[in-house]
Amino acid sequence: MAVDKYLLTALPAKRETGCLAATQWDLSSRLIVMIDTRIPHSQLDLPAKMLTVDVRPAFERSLMMNEFTLPIEEVEALEAIARRVRLTVLQFATVKRVHIGPALSIIDILVALYFKCLKISPSNLFDEDRDRFILSKGHAAFGLYAVLLESGILDQSVMDDFASTGNSLPGHPCKGMPGVEFSTGSLGHGLPIGAGMSIAGRLNSQNYRTVVLMGDGELNEGSVWESAMFCAHNNLNQLTAIVDRNHFQQEGLTRRVMNMDPLTDKWGAFGWNVIVVNGHSIPDVVCAIGKAAQFVSGPTVIVADTIKGKGVTFMENNPDWHMGYLDSIQFGDAVASIRAEAP
Repeated sequence: MAVDKYLLTALPAKRETGCLAATQWDLSSRLIVMIDTRIPHSQLDLPAKMLTVDVRPAFERSLMMNEFTLPIEEVEALEAIARRVRLTVLQFATVKRVHIGPALSIIDILVALYFKCLKISPSNLFDEDRDRFILSKGHAAFGLYAVLLESGILDQSVMDDFASTGNSLPGHPCKGMPGVEFSTGSLGHGLPIGAGMSIAGRLNSQNYRTVVLMGDGELNEGSVWESAMFCAHNNLNQLTAIVDRNHFQQEGLTRRVMNMDPLTDKWGAFGWNVIVVNGHSIPDVVCAIGKAAQFVSGPTVIVADTIKGKGVTFMENNPDWHMGYLDSIQFGDAVASIRAEAP
């Protein structure tokens, strides 16, 4: 069958509507969506504001992704939650060294998940039909802990004990803690675990969704791509992977350690639907997760372009803050930086 080539362009962002107009392309058995973002497109592995792809004309179709729009009041409330969560992460780092940069880059994604998208709450932690979340980049655990505290899944006494002893919260998520489905930290394991959970849900005729959040440096692991093949082969459309594409890993820039570009093409070639989004725009993330839940053909990966250390100016894109401790002066400067983002 002949393959024609089209030039497809994302539409401009409008913050008031929260969710953005975009174009959906069906490439035989996969879909690619680009959600226009407020970050420089030079930071994405996509040229300018467009993506050239081969499509089969019989499958091409466009849509307006406005069914997931958020009122501006709700957007502002979620952004306020994200600022509070970042302040909690800073408090953790005044007690002992934590992976602060990787934690700060995923806060907006976690807030979108826990306060808008996932069926996870203090009241349903043991329900069979609850959604499942796996933090595969387990070293960012203190970002997850801060969200679990904010949502009430973790009790405030945990924070109080950590502040006094530094021992109540492990450096990586451990199964048995409220809100933690599985112990993670050894990179490359989260997606295989999520695949198993998704298969189990299908076998048990359950409709819960499974979301796995990975780092872009984690994609160096071969187990990620082995499970990516497995998920596509088994059409795990209840599974969504999110890549925290902050462009750094412990050793430095990801493109210098192990260049994964073109990342979107790689995931597409493995049979996944691909969404590219600004990982710091909560309404855009909500939109992407909502759209992923609608795809019936194959699993979906959301490539979320983020900034390591987001919210603290002296940490942003600074590999020295992959892990760190804040003294009183640094803490004060970091708090002021985050509060300066408030409207």
